[in-house]
Amino acid sequence: RGMAGDITHGRQAVNSKFPYYRPITHGLTLVPEPRVKTLGVTPNYVLAYNPEYIASLTNDELEAVFWHEVQHVTDTFLFNDMGLDHELLNSAADCCINDRGRAMGLRFPAGVYFPEQFKMPKGLATYPYYQLLDQQKKANKNQKNQQPSQGQGPPAPALAGPPPPGGAPSTSPRPPSTSSGGQGSEPSPPEV
Repeated sequence: RGMAGDITHGRQAVNSKFPYYRPITHGLTLVPEPRVKTLGVTPNYVLAYNPEYIASLTNDELEAVFWHEVQHVTDTFLFNDMGLDHELLNSAADCCINDRGRAMGLRFPAGVYFPEQFKMPKGLATYPYYQLLDQQKKANKNQKNQQPSQGQGPPAPALAGPPPPGGAPSTSPRPPSTSSGGQGSEPSPPEV
């Protein structure tokens, strides 16, 4: 069996608790990639992960983040050809996935995102979260366009925050669609 800090523990835990995911978990190619902030999965079933991040997780957290990545395979990739904003889609999917995992009792590491951090209700699917985040992003853009020019008052508060829940690791060879990390206390939709 895998040990804490070993990515294979996440795979084994998911296989044990959720055996119906075995075809996906065993189909994933695990690739250590220090340039990835946390971990993420690509549409061609490569799970890139940062070994230092993985080593920092407990067994319960490894289970949660591995399960999270499997959910991106089953849920998020359905949207890949719809022309949606990838960063917003990843944020929306992370809100949906993490909310669902939390309801199931999974223990996520600190720093992952949940819908309430974006001031959104719990229990929605990915696309409704996407729509809400898109509305927030557009409101932020409109607010910036209506901002007074320099010297004419304080700037409007920015809605943009840190990368999406575990933001897509942009430094990996082909950016994974997801990752389970994410930092910051008050996330919001990415800026345009």
